[in-house]
Amino acid sequence: MYLNHYLIEKDLPFKIENNAKRIGANGRENEVDIAFVDPRNWDECLKQPKIVTGFSIKNEIGGTSWKEHEKISEYCQSLKKKYGSNNLAQDLFRLENIKRGSNRSFTSCTIIFEKVKPNYKSYLQTIRRDYPNHYYIVLYDNNIPIWEQLSELRA
Repeated sequence: MYLNHYLIEKDLPFKIENNAKRIGANGRENEVDIAFVDPRNWDECLKQPKIVTGFSIKNEIGGTSWKEHEKISEYCQSLKKKYGSNNLAQDLFRLENIKRGSNRSFTSCTIIFEKVKPNYKSYLQTIRRDYPNHYYIVLYDNNIPIWEQLSELRA
Protein backbone atom coordinates (compact mmCIF):
# COMPACT_ATOMS: atom_id res chain seq x y z
CA MET A 1 0.00 0.00 0.00
CA TYR A 2 2.85 2.35 0.80
CA LEU A 3 4.44 1.83 -2.63
CA ASN A 4 1.08 2.38 -4.29
CA HIS A 5 0.69 5.67 -2.41
CA TYR A 6 4.23 6.60 -3.47
CA LEU A 7 3.34 6.06 -7.15
CA ILE A 8 0.23 8.22 -6.83
CA GLU A 9 1.98 11.04 -4.95
CA LYS A 10 4.92 11.11 -7.36
CA ASP A 11 2.51 10.87 -10.32
CA LEU A 12 4.48 7.99 -11.82
CA PRO A 13 2.87 6.20 -14.77
CA PHE A 14 3.53 2.72 -13.38
CA LYS A 15 1.33 0.02 -11.95
CA ILE A 16 2.17 -2.38 -9.12
CA GLU A 17 2.47 -6.09 -9.81
CA ASN A 18 2.81 -8.37 -6.80
CA ASN A 19 4.84 -11.57 -7.16
CA ALA A 20 5.94 -10.56 -10.65
CA LYS A 21 7.20 -13.69 -12.40
CA ARG A 22 9.62 -13.34 -15.30
CA ILE A 23 11.82 -15.71 -17.26
CA GLY A 24 15.50 -15.14 -16.55
CA ALA A 25 18.65 -15.55 -18.60
CA ASN A 26 18.89 -19.19 -17.54
CA GLY A 27 15.42 -19.93 -18.95
CA ARG A 28 13.96 -20.37 -15.47
CA GLU A 29 11.20 -18.32 -13.90
CA ASN A 30 12.08 -16.06 -10.99
CA GLU A 31 9.84 -13.79 -8.99
CA VAL A 32 10.10 -10.21 -7.79
CA ASP A 33 8.05 -9.60 -4.62
CA ILE A 34 6.71 -6.22 -5.78
CA ALA A 35 7.34 -4.59 -9.15
CA PHE A 36 6.60 -1.25 -10.69
CA VAL A 37 5.65 -2.14 -14.24
CA ASP A 38 5.14 0.13 -17.22
CA PRO A 39 1.94 -0.81 -19.06
CA ARG A 40 3.19 1.23 -22.06
CA ASN A 41 6.32 -0.94 -22.35
CA TRP A 42 4.83 -4.30 -23.25
CA ASP A 43 6.82 -7.47 -23.85
CA GLU A 44 5.01 -9.02 -26.83
CA CYS A 45 6.70 -12.40 -26.43
CA LEU A 46 5.78 -12.76 -22.79
CA LYS A 47 2.46 -10.89 -23.01
CA GLN A 48 3.23 -8.81 -19.93
CA PRO A 49 4.59 -5.35 -19.11
CA LYS A 50 8.27 -4.91 -18.41
CA ILE A 51 9.52 -4.28 -14.89
CA VAL A 52 10.84 -0.76 -14.27
CA THR A 53 11.69 -1.18 -10.57
CA GLY A 54 11.66 -4.43 -8.63
CA PHE A 55 11.43 -4.73 -4.85
CA SER A 56 12.48 -7.73 -2.85
CA ILE A 57 11.30 -7.89 0.75
CA LYS A 58 13.38 -9.61 3.42
CA ASN A 59 12.63 -9.88 7.12
CA GLU A 60 16.30 -10.38 7.89
CA ILE A 61 19.61 -11.48 6.44
CA GLY A 62 19.92 -15.20 6.96
CA GLY A 63 20.46 -18.61 5.50
CA THR A 64 18.69 -20.05 2.50
CA SER A 65 18.14 -23.18 0.45
CA TRP A 66 19.44 -23.00 -3.10
CA LYS A 67 17.63 -24.86 -5.86
CA GLU A 68 19.69 -27.47 -7.71
CA HIS A 69 19.77 -25.50 -10.98
CA GLU A 70 21.00 -22.47 -9.06
CA LYS A 71 23.78 -24.41 -7.34
CA ILE A 72 25.28 -25.54 -10.66
CA SER A 73 25.11 -22.13 -12.33
CA GLU A 74 28.54 -20.55 -12.86
CA TYR A 75 27.03 -17.12 -12.21
CA CYS A 76 25.49 -18.36 -8.97
CA GLN A 77 28.80 -19.90 -7.92
CA SER A 78 30.58 -16.58 -8.52
CA LEU A 79 28.03 -14.71 -6.38
CA LYS A 80 28.23 -17.28 -3.58
CA LYS A 81 32.03 -17.11 -3.62
CA LYS A 82 32.03 -13.33 -3.43
CA TYR A 83 29.05 -12.70 -1.12
CA GLY A 84 28.43 -15.98 0.69
CA SER A 85 25.51 -18.39 0.69
CA ASN A 86 22.95 -16.22 2.46
CA ASN A 87 19.50 -15.12 1.31
CA LEU A 88 20.81 -11.76 0.00
CA ALA A 89 23.19 -13.51 -2.42
CA GLN A 90 20.30 -15.71 -3.56
CA ASP A 91 18.09 -12.63 -3.88
CA LEU A 92 20.74 -10.90 -5.99
CA PHE A 93 21.15 -13.99 -8.19
CA ARG A 94 17.42 -14.19 -8.90
CA LEU A 95 17.05 -10.45 -9.58
CA GLU A 96 20.10 -10.43 -11.86
CA ASN A 97 18.79 -13.53 -13.64
CA ILE A 98 15.61 -11.63 -14.54
CA LYS A 99 17.59 -8.51 -15.50
CA ARG A 100 19.77 -10.55 -17.83
CA GLY A 101 16.69 -12.25 -19.32
CA SER A 102 14.05 -10.94 -21.70
CA ASN A 103 12.84 -8.20 -19.30
CA ARG A 104 16.28 -6.56 -19.48
CA SER A 105 17.78 -4.38 -16.81
CA PHE A 106 15.72 -2.51 -14.25
CA THR A 107 16.37 -0.79 -10.96
CA SER A 108 16.00 -3.13 -8.00
CA CYS A 109 15.84 -2.63 -4.26
CA THR A 110 15.88 -5.07 -1.35
CA ILE A 111 13.99 -3.80 1.67
CA ILE A 112 15.17 -5.41 4.91
CA PHE A 113 12.95 -5.07 7.99
CA GLU A 114 15.18 -6.39 10.79
CA LYS A 115 18.39 -5.07 12.28
CA VAL A 116 21.50 -5.58 10.15
CA LYS A 117 24.64 -6.69 11.98
CA PRO A 118 27.60 -4.30 11.67
CA ASN A 119 29.60 -6.74 9.50
CA TYR A 120 26.72 -6.88 7.00
CA LYS A 121 26.71 -3.12 6.50
CA SER A 122 30.02 -3.27 4.62
CA TYR A 123 28.71 -6.34 2.80
CA LEU A 124 25.70 -4.33 1.56
CA GLN A 125 28.00 -1.49 0.50
CA THR A 126 30.16 -3.93 -1.49
CA ILE A 127 27.15 -5.30 -3.36
CA ARG A 128 25.91 -1.77 -3.93
CA ARG A 129 29.28 -0.79 -5.42
CA ASP A 130 29.37 -3.91 -7.61
CA TYR A 131 25.73 -3.52 -8.70
CA PRO A 132 25.00 0.23 -8.97
CA ASN A 133 21.45 -0.49 -10.18
CA HIS A 134 20.59 -2.34 -6.96
CA TYR A 135 19.75 -0.59 -3.68
CA TYR A 136 19.17 -1.61 -0.08
CA ILE A 137 16.79 -0.01 2.39
CA VAL A 138 17.16 -1.22 5.98
CA LEU A 139 14.13 -0.13 7.98
CA TYR A 140 15.26 -1.05 11.49
CA ASP A 141 16.81 1.85 13.40
CA ASN A 142 16.88 4.01 10.27
CA ASN A 143 16.18 7.71 10.72
CA ILE A 144 16.02 8.52 7.01
CA PRO A 145 12.39 8.55 5.85
CA ILE A 146 11.64 5.73 3.43
CA TRP A 147 10.05 8.32 1.11
CA GLU A 148 13.49 9.95 0.65
CA GLN A 149 15.19 6.61 0.16
CA LEU A 150 12.71 5.60 -2.51
CA SER A 151 13.29 8.89 -4.28
CA GLU A 152 16.99 8.02 -4.59
CA LEU A 153 16.18 4.98 -6.73
CA ARG A 154 16.88 5.46 -10.41
CA ALA A 155 13.58 4.36 -11.90
